[in-house]
Amino acid sequence: AAALQVLLDVRPPRLAASAMAVVEGAAALGGGGTRLRAISLRRCTERWQACQAHMERNLPPGLDFAMAEGCDGSQHRNLLTVDAEPEGGVSEVAVQAAEAAMGCRIYRGWPVCETEDVLRILAAGGEEDVAELSEVKAWERYRAWFSDWPRERAMAYIDFHCRHVTLGEIGAALSHWHLIQEACLDGVDWMVVFEDDARPFPKALPRLQEEIALLARHGFDWDLIYIRASLYSKAPEAPLDEVPGSSLFWARHRKVTDAYCLSRRGLARIAASGF
Repeated sequence: AAALQVLLDVRPPRLAASAMAVVEGAAALGGGGTRLRAISLRRCTERWQACQAHMERNLPPGLDFAMAEGCDGSQHRNLLTVDAEPEGGVSEVAVQAAEAAMGCRIYRGWPVCETEDVLRILAAGGEEDVAELSEVKAWERYRAWFSDWPRERAMAYIDFHCRHVTLGEIGAALSHWHLIQEACLDGVDWMVVFEDDARPFPKALPRLQEEIALLARHGFDWDLIYIRASLYSKAPEAPLDEVPGSSLFWARHRKVTDAYCLSRRGLARIAASGF
């Protein structure tokens, strides 16, 4: 089913071009070239070394590849003290201390744990008659937001991911953000980012380069190519018929991304997103 299974020896991959809207007048940056980075934590020595060894054996020579030290959010967990209340949680002062240490802002309004959270989220999403909903109807309407996903994925996502983020997850997001920001400032033409458990085959990068060259020949602007990511949408992904001969697909809702590629414009869009 996947046209590009040469890319990774983890779960069967599918390259997918992003369906993000075209942004006119993306910043013209100097520099150029390509860049490949694999994110890992220095304290996870075995993972770091295994990833580095595999990449050095399997990536084509001459590419700008390097391991990138990730932001280790767990190093700051001592800052998240718990309020001394009967149902106390992490104090606002503690969250602010973690923000200062990690150089970011932590969003407060995401977690959905109780019915009042569901009502708040529904109202913020523009749903009508929220105040009149019973508890059962409120949860049914909230779950309907995920109706485009297979049920087993949707329920697992609602139960696990709709909660407070962890410092480790924040650190992971910052690790990618820092690489993207740096590549954008350096004017990189396109960059591939790997998680440290990705294992590309030797033909992976040449195959990706062929696809990128094909897009360029047809004047097709793109931002993001998923090299390996889990598909959360029930609807099939449409082939990229706009580019004859391409094996890419238009991406639908994807998560758990082990490897992806960003164009210069894609880098600029994320760097300017206010993340």
